[in-house]
Amino acid sequence: MAYSRPTDEICADSVKNILVEAGFETTPGVDETCFFVKDPEGGLTFTCDLENDILYNTVCCVEIEERVLTPDMMRILLDAENGISTSSFQTIKKSSGTLILTLNNFCKLQDLGPEDKDDILSCLEFLNLDVLAARDLLSSFL
Repeated sequence: MAYSRPTDEICADSVKNILVEAGFETTPGVDETCFFVKDPEGGLTFTCDLENDILYNTVCCVEIEERVLTPDMMRILLDAENGISTSSFQTIKKSSGTLILTLNNFCKLQDLGPEDKDDILSCLEFLNLDVLAARDLLSSFL
């Protein structure tokens, strides 16, 4: 199904079609609303989840030992002037005891028209830029 015109039906397949047309690779996720998107140029893989009309986007920034997450590191992650302006950090604890530090953003979709297409692609581009900045920001801790 190729993107052709705005539609009232917002579904994961339609979002995936927009991404494929833009050159991204998509693979299935854990259910019909979740999928993975790989940027062929940068190699990053994003997790996308469509919940109603909100597309949530996540990328793994780094996996660290829990002891590495110090108060000083937390202050940098939470600082409003840390250079990460379009995404937010989240930690996910793995059963192995390590933490995955992710960057997350989202966009609200209207009708999958040109504005939504721009929003979807912009969100992933912002995550791409933010993960590079975050890795630089955190390099002194790793």
